[in-house]
Amino acid sequence: MVTDLRNLLEARKNKWTIHLVTIGRRSGLPRPVTVWFVYLDGRLFVRTSYKTHWGKNLIANPIVEAEVGGLRFKAEAERVNDQRLKDLLLEAYRRKYKFFDLISHFFKIRGNPLFFELKVKEIS
Repeated sequence: MVTDLRNLLEARKNKWTIHLVTIGRRSGLPRPVTVWFVYLDGRLFVRTSYKTHWGKNLIANPIVEAEVGGLRFKAEAERVNDQRLKDLLLEAYRRKYKFFDLISHFFKIRGNPLFFELKVKEIS
């Protein structure tokens, strides 16, 4: 199962976006968002800032539904606190999105990014 999941995610690692559905922290309603992601060492990560609604939603309720390249799954978002891993993720985003990452970091992130690892719980 783990190997199969890893292969499914590995096959989608070059896609640019992942579609997430968080649960609104105040409304309790589903909140869809499309964001960039990186797949690093067999693990799936997303990045945001402390200012986005979807990031605040994940902090309040880490359960998320996701879809990337036709693969739908439920996951639990775990906040990344390890600085070494954050540095590796910053570099992975730079490699994958190149100039667009620089623009995004300057205009959208503005400061310290907030990273989450999406730990897959169930494939739909």
